Amino acid sequence: MSEFIEFIENHDYPAVLVGHNIIRFDNRILLGAARNVGMETKLRGSVNSCIDTLVMFRKIYPDRKSNSLNNLVADYLGCDYDAHNAIADAEVLKRLVEQQFSSEQLRQQLAPFGN
Repeated sequence: MSEFIEFIENHDYPAVLVGHNIIRFDNRILLGAARNVGMETKLRGSVNSCIDTLVMFRKIYPDRKSNSLNNLVADYLGCDYDAHNAIADAEVLKRLVEQQFSSEQLRQQLAPFGN
């Protein structure tokens, strides 16, 4: 956790975490892990906000049967990947976000971290 927070703090701009289902899942996991090692306050102070790509895909494609990252990657990037591997998830989500959303769309979806 300390390396993660150090990575976030080594930038000159406020940290925005982007994740697929980050609001309902990842935020709780990150905050719980930080709490367990006495770093919750430091994490909250290091992260400005978050963007949940699951929420974005549900808004943009409301008729899709599945907005799972695996299905979105298959449909829009046309590839398979090592799903549920954190690094692989982050890499394909970055590619998917760059392909599907403008910077303005992303800015409009900024949400508070950890609420």
